Amino acid sequence: MAEAAANEQIHGYHDNDSSDTCHLRIIIINGKSLAKKDIFGASDPYVRIDLNTINGDINIDSVLTKTKKKTLNPTWNEEFVFRVKPSEHKLVFQVFDENRLTRDDFLGMVELTLNNLPTEQEDTTISPQSYSLRPRRSVGAKSRIKGTLEIYHAFIHETGENSESDTVDGEWEHMETVSRMGETPTGQFPSSVNHEPLPSGWEERQDANGRTYYVNHTARTTQWERPLVSATNNSNVNVEAAASDFQRRFHISVDESDSGRPPVTPRSEEDALPPNWSMQVAPNGRTFFIDHAARRTTWIDPRNGRASPMPNQTRRVEDDLGPLPEGWEERVHTDGRVFYIDHNTRTTQWEDPRLSNPNIAGQAVPYSRDYKQKYEYFKSHIRKPTNVPNKFEIRIRRSSILEDSYRIINSVTKTDLLKTKLWVEFEGETGLDYGGLAREWFYLLSKEMFNPYYGLFEYSAMDNYTLQINNGSGLCNEEHLSYFKFVKNSLYLAF
Repeated sequence: MAEAAANEQIHGYHDNDSSDTCHLRIIIINGKSLAKKDIFGASDPYVRIDLNTINGDINIDSVLTKTKKKTLNPTWNEEFVFRVKPSEHKLVFQVFDENRLTRDDFLGMVELTLNNLPTEQEDTTISPQSYSLRPRRSVGAKSRIKGTLEIYHAFIHETGENSESDTVDGEWEHMETVSRMGETPTGQFPSSVNHEPLPSGWEERQDANGRTYYVNHTARTTQWERPLVSATNNSNVNVEAAASDFQRRFHISVDESDSGRPPVTPRSEEDALPPNWSMQVAPNGRTFFIDHAARRTTWIDPRNGRASPMPNQTRRVEDDLGPLPEGWEERVHTDGRVFYIDHNTRTTQWEDPRLSNPNIAGQAVPYSRDYKQKYEYFKSHIRKPTNVPNKFEIRIRRSSILEDSYRIINSVTKTDLLKTKLWVEFEGETGLDYGGLAREWFYLLSKEMFNPYYGLFEYSAMDNYTLQINNGSGLCNEEHLSYFKFVKNSLYLAF
């Protein structure tokens, strides 16, 4: 293995000082689910590998892979050998989308420290690692980052003879750094080769940066160090105390203003939760229940089968309305909301049928003309001007309805043109738009515009039925402001 590496081009550190240096083999295998940067929904990705110093982040050497055209799941399988100092150097992998006329688009990066990487052995197989791409650390970077990068990395094993001869030539040196179990620094990438099985109740996971950490489901704690079976047996004495502390903690996203609120605990022994159940408080103040055995959460109280009340709602209004009408039944939806079934007509509804009875709920609120007056006032300000064409034509493709609509509507310089009659035509389909095609276009476009996948909107904290503007839209889409303008103009056309 070392002889084969010697015939390859060696990148990286080329100083005459060969102390503490070793050779590192890097294979860029593939990328998966990269972000779309080209106008036709693909990218031309390549990887730039930088060898930098840990202190000062000074670049020592850089290499590039080949560019893979029009793909979001590229496969490179390109191998590089670097001469490095593990205690002083780090590797930075940056993925770019190649552009001919403009600067290349940034698709994400992975930063790799070298202290705890495995070493190639004849009887050992080292598996590649998959790292999630993340944005740059600079404040101004707001690129939409997604996808993973699969990399093989291992130090090249050097025999004693090669080590002596190569040390004389100043090219090779035997690596003496050995990573011992339990000494992985916080934030490093521990090796996952030749480890003994995890103790009972433990799970191995990776964070967004590809770092491996370990979850103790018994004590409900996490740590960077891989647990040992012997150490775990000695720590079981404190499990009950750790579980008790966990029950007193608040939800991680509760506001600081609510920090003075007492923890939710059972009121008495008869109200105690079933085994392996616990209660928490959501950010909106609503209580939810955790089933640790099934690893799921629910709004339904396992003690009585009813949904927990909304914040500031200690008593349901329906409790004072008396029994339901004949043929009606009350049930709880999977998301915790109560709905009603009319067995007489075989229909369901969210509204309580007792609230529509004037004898129970009282007289309805009288009709107000405020909304109609506002509507007529709004319509009067968007009437068609006289110096524009009779219709605004949109020719789009069904497969890329959002991109085509965004390009056409944002190309309009005179906003008065958006006040004219809308004429929609789908590419490859013959037909005249007398209202039906426009309605279908609005329906399909609204599903794409408000899709949380694009990062412009997100589900509200209450449920998955309502949306709100995403405060982090700039991190997901560099052109988020122009897309919000496009959403406004699209709704403008709806009137």
